[in-house]
Amino acid sequence: MRCAICDAPLAPGAECEACGDDVVEGDYLVLARSGDETLRAVLPWNYPGRGGQAISAVLFLIVSALATLVGGSFTMRFSATGVVVVGVFGAAIAYLVAASLRNRTTVVLEDGVLSVSHGPLPWPGAQRVDTRTIEQLGVTAATYRGRVLDYRLHARLSNGQRCTLVHRLATEADAALLAEHLERALGFE
Repeated sequence: MRCAICDAPLAPGAECEACGDDVVEGDYLVLARSGDETLRAVLPWNYPGRGGQAISAVLFLIVSALATLVGGSFTMRFSATGVVVVGVFGAAIAYLVAASLRNRTTVVLEDGVLSVSHGPLPWPGAQRVDTRTIEQLGVTAATYRGRVLDYRLHARLSNGQRCTLVHRLATEADAALLAEHLERALGFE
């Protein structure tokens, strides 16, 4: 068993010695504070409310069916291009499925830099923001046809730009918890 925050080995039911007592758990988000200005938050991509396992299973079934149909017709004609196309498409979908099951978003506020990364499988969208340029944090709901898909944490920067720091926050409570702790660590409160 490993710590959700720092990935240190843990005994079942034991508290992480590296993270200590300053660990706060939201619905799916886990935060750890060390000192006044260091914060680490981890958000798994695959949580029950998001249906990540169901989405991954459906994608796998679709790819399997397409690979069988398309691959079968191409290979019957002995088309090497067809086999390569199906292989590349299948590999891309397999990577998407693996990322949706294993990846997590990690937010680290340390030494005047707010960094957001996704892993352990490489994924685009990592960013680093100098905390001196952050003027305000805010949370919005991403909706589609009146239904909330997820919540997003935004920053308004000193140059007037607004950037999305974190998306895919499952609940409004997790988004508010992350914003509250970041604001406290940044000295906004």
